Amino acid sequence: MKRKGYETERFSSHRSIEPIPLDLKKMTRLQVKPHQKKLLRKVESRVCLKRKERDGNEDDESDKRPSKLLHSIPLDIEVEIMTRLPVKSLMRSRCVSKTWSSIIRSQGFVDAYYAMSSSATRSRFTVAFSNSVFVKGDAQRLFIFSSSSLAANLHMTIPSLSLSHVSDCPSVHGFVGCCYGFQFTICNPSTGQVVSLPCKGNRTSLGYDPVDGQFKALSLVPTPVRGYHICVVHEVIKLGGGGGGESRNMVTSPPYSPLTNRLCINGFIYFGAWAPRPRMNPVIVCFDVRHEKISFIKMPKDVLSYSVLIEYKGKLASVVRHQPLSFRSFDLWILEDVKKGVWSKQTFDLPCDLVNMTSPGTNKAGEIIFAPTKLSHGAQPFYIFYYNTQIKDLRRVRIHGIADDEGFRRRYGLVSDCNVSVSPEHVEMNSTGFSAHLETESTKELDTGVRNKRKKKKMSSSSMALRDMQRDLEAKANDLAKIQKEIAKNHQLRKKYTIQLGENELVLKLDLLEDDANVYKLIGPVLVKQDLAEANANVRKRMEYISAELKRIDATLQDNEGQQNSKREAVSHPSHRLYADLNAFQHGY
Repeated sequence: MKRKGYETERFSSHRSIEPIPLDLKKMTRLQVKPHQKKLLRKVESRVCLKRKERDGNEDDESDKRPSKLLHSIPLDIEVEIMTRLPVKSLMRSRCVSKTWSSIIRSQGFVDAYYAMSSSATRSRFTVAFSNSVFVKGDAQRLFIFSSSSLAANLHMTIPSLSLSHVSDCPSVHGFVGCCYGFQFTICNPSTGQVVSLPCKGNRTSLGYDPVDGQFKALSLVPTPVRGYHICVVHEVIKLGGGGGGESRNMVTSPPYSPLTNRLCINGFIYFGAWAPRPRMNPVIVCFDVRHEKISFIKMPKDVLSYSVLIEYKGKLASVVRHQPLSFRSFDLWILEDVKKGVWSKQTFDLPCDLVNMTSPGTNKAGEIIFAPTKLSHGAQPFYIFYYNTQIKDLRRVRIHGIADDEGFRRRYGLVSDCNVSVSPEHVEMNSTGFSAHLETESTKELDTGVRNKRKKKKMSSSSMALRDMQRDLEAKANDLAKIQKEIAKNHQLRKKYTIQLGENELVLKLDLLEDDANVYKLIGPVLVKQDLAEANANVRKRMEYISAELKRIDATLQDNEGQQNSKREAVSHPSHRLYADLNAFQHGY
């Protein structure tokens, strides 16, 4: 009886539990740093009220249920345990209790988890590639692998998405962004969450502001002029967090022509470009993610020739090949002073020739990484090279599991022209940053399957009259879908004409036709000299024609929207009646 009373007292109150010894807390090799402890204490203060309410309900001394035992663990121990869990286990832990769910979803815990993952000794990287540029439609897939060792695991596949030779899939604060045409896809490889955003430009990159904890996407809206893609207008998409929706803003800048890859470092997106006015000058375009401002950084001309922008020891750097297609020797330009535009240069010679390679960045040891730009045509090993700039040493590492199996390649059509994008220093991240926009694909499929099963069960027990009503409702819904497709087609055509109208307005506004004394017009295979006034008149005629087409499309859209509203009413009223009959039948049953 004495022992039973002791056990009752031991489990009834968390105050009687002895603290866990320090030697038992060594769950991993990671050590909590001072700034991480501050983040953990911030998380603890946000949920202390809920813990007090929970502790107030633990008055029953005879209750020894596991839920009560879980409540007796100190909050700081719970938070520290959760910061060491993998992301997938962390997502499942949200179902344990409401308190755990609120802790995991809080911004303070997200920052603490990111700081803990960033302090890991091993570097984690992602490898993304598409099955083929010749595969069309739903057969297209984007494969994303992730690993911190010599063996990579397939984290997720995204259907109807391809990777072109000019795009890449960089990892920004735990999220991977990929641009495919006018569609920008953001995903979390650790949780399998995906969101797709329509953009006005076909060059979109993801940025992160570490001060406000805000994700933003920068979309370049280029205008083709004389063989160059001149950028003046930019679309900034602010991804809402904590349930807020997205917002879009337009930002302008002096004209430039983008050239290199885009890179996000410490709240700034960088990429190389040519500034055409007053003359062709090489610059680094710098986009401030927080303040949404664009500025130019001066740079030597040699920095932009056969160059790739990387992050080197926390600074912006450019790896410049001496030859167009190989990395036998290269220059490393480092931006030492952003405000003054001061660059330093180092030259390195490799012991072997690296063909069809690119440099995605560096690892935590400061070694420059060289990765292939395409997969091999057969089931060949996948290698990554690391170059140590201090001891001038190049080592080759094989990553197992990257399309090196013949069965995997046949199953997904990995034939040829499979472009590869490698992103180093990937960090597993809890997707609270803009959780309102991200929806887990597996959860969505599971919910759809459950709804279909419930619908079949109800329909099997309903009468024939309800089934006939449902068939009639489906026919009306199909008619509504056809009208919606026609509306979407007209909207796409209107967007195309709007872009063309803006291009012609830009030509007249910037006086691009006055750069040369002679203006030529292409008639068939011959160039015919044209008067400057006649050229401007042709541009204005084209603008008048596009304006007339836009008015016609607007009138068509107005008619289609009227038909859409009438069809919606025809669908909504019978659907409400159908659901009411089903509910009445279910309650009567």
